[in-house]
Amino acid sequence: MIDITEESPGRSILTTFVDLVFPPSLSRRALLILVAAIAVLAAVWTFESFGYVPCELCLTERYAFYFGAPLAALTAYAASRSAHGMARVAFALLALIFIANVALAVYHVGVEPERVNDSETPGLVI
Repeated sequence: MIDITEESPGRSILTTFVDLVFPPSLSRRALLILVAAIAVLAAVWTFESFGYVPCELCLTERYAFYFGAPLAALTAYAASRSAHGMARVAFALLALIFIANVALAVYHVGVEPERVNDSETPGLVI
């Protein structure tokens, strides 16, 4: 674990920050992805609790997080058990899942202005 309270010889604060954000170990990287996926899901569920009704594309975009969170947990487990080859394959699969989700999000941004102005479509009203 990185201790940012004491200055290590030859380490700058920027290096320490980079190690916190981008951990050098595979298992920590996978845990960071897991925490981020859970945080995103918690945020969208919170919006729903406030009355926001997501459209079909919003719900479809969540699949990446539903599949990515458990896969990140399995990746962290594999990396911690020295199964680095399997962990790298799982990281590649995570990357493909989230890259596909980015493509869907770009499409969603392109069609959303038409949906927002449609009075029959539930969702964000401007």
